Amino acid sequence: MTSIYKIPYWVTKTKTKNQLFLFNWKNNKSVIIYDENHPANTLSEQKIIQRENFYSEEYLSDIDWLIESSFLQLESEKKEENFTPKKKISQQELHLIILPAGEACNLNCVYCYENHNYKKRMNDSDSDRLISFIKKQGSELVNIEYFGGEPMLNMKFIEDFSKKLTKNKIKYHAGITTNGTLLSKQNLEKLHKSGVKSFQITIDGARNLHNKLRISNSKNLNSYESVCNALKNIQQSCHSDINCVVRINSNKETIQKENLSTFIKDIKNIIPPDDHRFLIFPKPIGDYLSANLKDNSKAQSTYCDKSSANEVTEILEKAFFNQGYLLADPIMLTKNKGYACYAGNENSFIINPDFYIYKCTVALDDPINNVGKILEDGSLSINENFHLWTKDYSNESCGDCFANKTCTGNSCPLINIKLNEKKCPPFKNQIDSTTFKLVKFYERVSNA
Repeated sequence: MTSIYKIPYWVTKTKTKNQLFLFNWKNNKSVIIYDENHPANTLSEQKIIQRENFYSEEYLSDIDWLIESSFLQLESEKKEENFTPKKKISQQELHLIILPAGEACNLNCVYCYENHNYKKRMNDSDSDRLISFIKKQGSELVNIEYFGGEPMLNMKFIEDFSKKLTKNKIKYHAGITTNGTLLSKQNLEKLHKSGVKSFQITIDGARNLHNKLRISNSKNLNSYESVCNALKNIQQSCHSDINCVVRINSNKETIQKENLSTFIKDIKNIIPPDDHRFLIFPKPIGDYLSANLKDNSKAQSTYCDKSSANEVTEILEKAFFNQGYLLADPIMLTKNKGYACYAGNENSFIINPDFYIYKCTVALDDPINNVGKILEDGSLSINENFHLWTKDYSNESCGDCFANKTCTGNSCPLINIKLNEKKCPPFKNQIDSTTFKLVKFYERVSNA
């Protein structure tokens, strides 16, 4: 009986310089085929392959490997239900985004969407309420992210809260999104002792661009120098269990030849490319002010327009990748539910010092984002907005989409709510560039 195979929906491909790149979203395996005569070059979603037609031992073993590695599927087989993960993360995990210093910040970034006048801070009694809330949720693990504003403006709370988590035998992981300006060696040690092992720090290109975008409220603080020092402190630390995402908010100026060359040189002087505790994460500067119902007139000139966003991101990613750095985006893209927004999970909460709870960090001032409150005894009170964020916006097309594992139909609940329908992630329309990036990334990881 003839065995007829097809390329399944979870495999994407692209061709460049007579090389065929295949990426398997189901298992994160990838392959580059250099032989132009290889039968895999004839494959597409429409074409099929008959294994018995290949008498060359070389090609036959390759075809068998492609079958074993799920790059090929019997035409008669139905869709594999196991490929699509459960949409919600386990109820045994609680995800808390805590604003210990409210939205207060020591920087005044041009494009920032937050209200820095809200400066109320969490105190010792607030940590008790949080502990009560966590206990009432009954989760086995708590994932905590300290957010702001600048969360390090309230280091005391972070230290005290971690001690209470430990005292109450609550298992937790912690990370922090910080501008880095307060991340001295001493504060790094305090954070590490408090269980904070994951960092996201933003540096917006070359010195002149960064200081123009990320403006310090103090004349005594050089924003760029401070962030560089923070990255140095992490790199020079002896902690191998730390990881740091270096976010680069970018626009067309960022990729200008002289700016980019200077910036990469600066980064290489701080972070060796083979220090895989660091991941590079370029992101186009977008209009988050409007999403948070704020006037964006002063920030418009800094935005990366939609027509150039892909180009800007690809140039930055390629430049850093060619220098030997690992990128954050491929990990997010291929991780199980990695591109599904936390806001869509029922057990994910943003908590401010007034103990109102929200779902999305980008739209804190939008009334639809207020979904309830944590009461003084730690009980959770939710309102009618809550179900809008946790609603399943996926549709039938999600079932045979290569991105289902990472997106789960939930890449941006805020847009889903505004449109009242599912909005697909942008990489779905960038199959060639995305496939190439992922194959090259995993090739480097496997050789590391």
